[in-house]
Amino acid sequence: MMIKNKSILFISDSCPPDLTMSGIVVKNIVDYLITDNSIDIIALRQGDEDVASYEGIPIDYVKSFPYYILNNSKKKKEARNTAVRIWFALVVGVYRLFSILSRFMSPIGINGQIVKGIRKQTKKKLAKKEYDYVVCNAKPFESFEAIITLIPKNSKTKFIAYQTDDFVSAGDERYIPTFFVKKKLKKRTKRINEYVSAFDTYGMLESVYEKEIGSIINAGKVKKMGIPLLYDRRCQNTKPSSEGLIKFVYTGSLVKSFRPPDDCLKVMAEVAMRKRISVYFYHRGDCNDILDLYEKKTTGVIQNKGTVCAEDAYKAMNEADVLISISNVAGDQISGKTFDYISTGKPLIHFYYNENDRNAKLLKQYKRALCIQIGKDVQSSSREIEEYIEASAITPLSFDDVIRTFFYYTAESVVRVLFEG
Repeated sequence: MMIKNKSILFISDSCPPDLTMSGIVVKNIVDYLITDNSIDIIALRQGDEDVASYEGIPIDYVKSFPYYILNNSKKKKEARNTAVRIWFALVVGVYRLFSILSRFMSPIGINGQIVKGIRKQTKKKLAKKEYDYVVCNAKPFESFEAIITLIPKNSKTKFIAYQTDDFVSAGDERYIPTFFVKKKLKKRTKRINEYVSAFDTYGMLESVYEKEIGSIINAGKVKKMGIPLLYDRRCQNTKPSSEGLIKFVYTGSLVKSFRPPDDCLKVMAEVAMRKRISVYFYHRGDCNDILDLYEKKTTGVIQNKGTVCAEDAYKAMNEADVLISISNVAGDQISGKTFDYISTGKPLIHFYYNENDRNAKLLKQYKRALCIQIGKDVQSSSREIEEYIEASAITPLSFDDVIRTFFYYTAESVVRVLFEG
């Protein structure tokens, strides 16, 4: 089915440069459809650096508690005066409290302020223009809740829900006390059935589908989908590194409790003792202290490059000889970074914990991947990497070769499923 000459409204988590996972999902679909269709975008504001427009499309932003928390946290970090840092710490604390209270007040434990903001902006857009499609992906639960009341009043528009996050088991322990979680999740299970019935199309990312499909009464209406993170980002640097120095690059989040880098760093430090390599980490999270320690221990072979914008992260990926991936400890989610990596066709070393790791299973299809389970001794893991390098397996694949294997994860495939109804 060709989507042409249609008017489409996307509701997204973010727009460049600070893209969240859901933001990248929407960006890739927009990139695929933008030439032949009229597109508008509503997005949650991530920071003051957010662009006013994308590819000529003005962005209507919704401000939320997370925006105020992130902005004031940044100001706190940059402040040199102790009193100023204390002030911004208090401001952040107040907004965090508001955010938690908002979830307390919601029967299903979601942020009511975001719901109101999305609903208000969407009503404005629908009042000014008749859309063929409205595609909801921003904070899927908040955007679904915001849009469900607008569906009956706009019968000529097809409403599409694309759920890329867990809903029935959404990790609410981060936001509300445990004794409230079961009660709210029970109501949430009921609510998800209402969403499935209300939206014209309801798509679920495959990993979410497997977890939640059993709680959905009208399961036949749900479309199991991939995620559109595979597209032509051909590597710009395909020449071998000069003087035999092999450049490894990691980009993405690192969190001690969720995606710790320690074991990867131990192995790469061991490899550095026998091979001429450099290892660069472009990251966000709470692991600067660990990375700084290894930078010192390896006298700069491992380097902590800190947080950079999405554009710089992609540039670093393109300049790498080998990309490094680190799974979350549970291994229960397919990382968007995995698809960014394989889009380049570059060699990839994936570190994982759980033997059922979803990324490792996926990467078995990728001809340039080496998957290393954490838990082996450091020496045997480092030898695997050395043998991988010596086997000359670090030449890139063509993008066409990658597409043939992973078409399910392209924007073209996802658009077919979402819009075919």
